[in-house]
Amino acid sequence: MTSAVCADVHETGGGVTNVTIVMRRPDGRQAGRETARLDSLWRNDNFTKLSHYFQPGVVARRQVKPLPASGSGHPSHPTLSVSMVRFIRGCDGDVQIDASRRLVTKTYLHSHAETAIGNARREADYSARFYETLAGIRGIACPRIITCDFSMPPRIVMEQCPGVPLLDFLGRVGARDRRIPYISGRIRLGLEAYTRLFGEPYYDFCFNNMLFDDDGGTVAFLDFVIPQGSLDAGQDTPLEASLGWLVGCTCYELVRPATLASPSTEAYQELMQSVVSEFDGRVNIDRVCARAKHALSQMYGAGGPLRRNYYRTIGSLVTHGFLRRLTREAGAR
Repeated sequence: MTSAVCADVHETGGGVTNVTIVMRRPDGRQAGRETARLDSLWRNDNFTKLSHYFQPGVVARRQVKPLPASGSGHPSHPTLSVSMVRFIRGCDGDVQIDASRRLVTKTYLHSHAETAIGNARREADYSARFYETLAGIRGIACPRIITCDFSMPPRIVMEQCPGVPLLDFLGRVGARDRRIPYISGRIRLGLEAYTRLFGEPYYDFCFNNMLFDDDGGTVAFLDFVIPQGSLDAGQDTPLEASLGWLVGCTCYELVRPATLASPSTEAYQELMQSVVSEFDGRVNIDRVCARAKHALSQMYGAGGPLRRNYYRTIGSLVTHGFLRRLTREAGAR
């Protein structure tokens, strides 16, 4: 007998969805395996046709469980329960998001085991301490750590914070959206709390590592690992170093070929300027821009010759304009 059936469903685009069904014995050993197109699994086989739940690039795991036993005492045919799981490749590892259970599992990857384990330990420690600090501050949050495993590859399971990626939200609104000043104020509170707690920069402080929950008005901060290239020997304060990395990451996103001519970047620029203005009189804008240039030099130097040439010519020209505007507006306030 088999105790469960696991189905790995892969949406390949073009309307074709393949499902691999793995039968397992009660002891966990594999009893059988079969691959078929998902659209061949119809209701008369007691499976629900699920292709409309998926988007290209999404990988999901499904658990098939038997229906309650019939009058004869034998279980009915199995039915397929839905549970979306997304996999995202990050800079320092892989992230698995199980939306049905509101859990996020992050696996830390690095060619050196000690670096991967060190990143995981730092994330667990900083997340736990920051979570406690933010408990009494309305409108800002970070993930709550549930379990940690520091064997190779190290993994951390944490609660999924509510909200959507902040970049996705900014891509749907205009520069004059009334929520941008509010979000900027929450980001200021979060950065103040972080630098006050740890006495160091929020090294990966960027909009890519934030979520925004419009219903609750909450900004969630993610990822407390130190990214490659974010450390330098400058004399910046923790606030200046954090803001410089934010400005550098924002400029990098704005000059990417896919976004350079898009009107959706206006809200992105507005939020960057608004966040920097929150710290008027407390940071030196020239040091913030110098830190941003340092961050950009790290980001522009990766990849092949064509990519490097694009960012060092067009990218640098457009970025220079962004930084000049930021400096000019700071001086005018």
